Amino acid sequence: QVADVNPGAASSNPADLTIFGGRLYFTADGPSGRELYSTDGTTANTVLVHDLVPGAGGAHPGALAVFGGRLFFLGLDGSSDRWLYSTDGTAAARGPAAPARHGEGRGGVGGGWV
Repeated sequence: QVADVNPGAASSNPADLTIFGGRLYFTADGPSGRELYSTDGTTANTVLVHDLVPGAGGAHPGALAVFGGRLFFLGLDGSSDRWLYSTDGTAAARGPAAPARHGEGRGGVGGGWV
């Protein structure tokens, strides 16, 4: 265990482990709900990237992918809509980049497929 992002007895259920920019990005349950975190492997530098949906609901990010020097992921916008977000690894550089559409069981983004 590097850090406890969900203090208490409940697990943070980390998932979607993705290396980007020398850091490990992952989704986890925490005080802000399910959000995107990153770590360099130390407790002090394991951080919430950004609370995309303030409050306990969480953005439920997933489908993390690295492309063109950015980390892309799908997440909720506070309603039931999923969006494509991107970041260069800083909290200031985040999405949403494009709405995600659903059709035939696949999520389409901007006319292409995720």
